[in-house]
Amino acid sequence: MYSDFGYDEKDVLLVEKVGKVAYFTFNRPQRSNALSRQVIDQMLTELDALRNDDTISVIVLKGNGKGFSAGFDVGGDDPERKAISGVMSDWRRLEKNMDIFLEFWKYPKPVIAQVHGYCMGGATQLCVCCDIVICADDTRFGFPKMPLGGGFVGPMWALKVGPSRAKMMDLNAGSEINGITAEKWNFATKSVPLEELEDEVKKLAKGIARTPLDMLTMKKFAVNRIADVQGFTNCVMFGPEWDAILHFSDGCLATKAKIKELGFKEAFKWFNEQEV
Repeated sequence: MYSDFGYDEKDVLLVEKVGKVAYFTFNRPQRSNALSRQVIDQMLTELDALRNDDTISVIVLKGNGKGFSAGFDVGGDDPERKAISGVMSDWRRLEKNMDIFLEFWKYPKPVIAQVHGYCMGGATQLCVCCDIVICADDTRFGFPKMPLGGGFVGPMWALKVGPSRAKMMDLNAGSEINGITAEKWNFATKSVPLEELEDEVKKLAKGIARTPLDMLTMKKFAVNRIADVQGFTNCVMFGPEWDAILHFSDGCLATKAKIKELGFKEAFKWFNEQEV
């Protein structure tokens, strides 16, 4: 579990219990609900606290403000990121990140992602490990805007949408799809108009919560076992290996150097204006 690295933000994760449903709300709208270490730490703490709480049967993840989450907070003051000294230390850091996502996959209660606005990069990985994803039709699901790694997000998409569509998204930096396409591709379980999203999730969560908790746990794990026989967890854990290697590739180092030279906005413009 991550510790608080000195952030002065308050209430970055809001938790509300309504009947047998616990709502986790990312509450950093000023930072596009980016997943900082503080958010991660609080999220894992709350999950642990509810693990053996028989009064709660379902977890719902959602975002405050204009979107679900922009993914990992790469601009935050993260000591682990600063301490990267090579492929091995980066691989260990990325494995910790993947373990966070798998906490939701292994959690003994169903987890629903209620997604609106935008869901980018690492936030899409979180969705893959949730049990059900309900999104708004106009949600933007997307990949990083510039090639700064690889093999981390794409393989997890492949588990949901298949290799060809995952490649189409991952190989073309900044690719996005809306909620309607996400449902069509099987990335999202269901897509509804934004004004119906909250009620749709509430209805589903309450319906699930009617089933006794011990049965819910076994039903979830029974389906997960099938997915794991098909390679789900192993495939997820390939990501840290490929991403760590690519972080030290010539192409990635050159892109990082360009960002350092120009700043992200100008580097992004440079990347998209290249003649090919």
